[in-house]
Amino acid sequence: MENFISKLGWAIAGAISIYFLMGLFDKTLGLGAAASGIFPFLIVGGIAFYHHYKIGQAEARSDK
Repeated sequence: MENFISKLGWAIAGAISIYFLMGLFDKTLGLGAAASGIFPFLIVGGIAFYHHYKIGQAEARSDK
């Protein structure tokens, strides 16, 4: 399960970064504004989720 979440996280990060790069290079689709607007929130959200997940893992281990 932990491995799956790790892979899922990398897949999402990869998709986001590709989308962001597309936005940088192709302004005609309007992806640049969309990507740059949502990108900081995704980074912060990803970090918050990762920390929350790690804290949950630590608590689960200490309960055993």
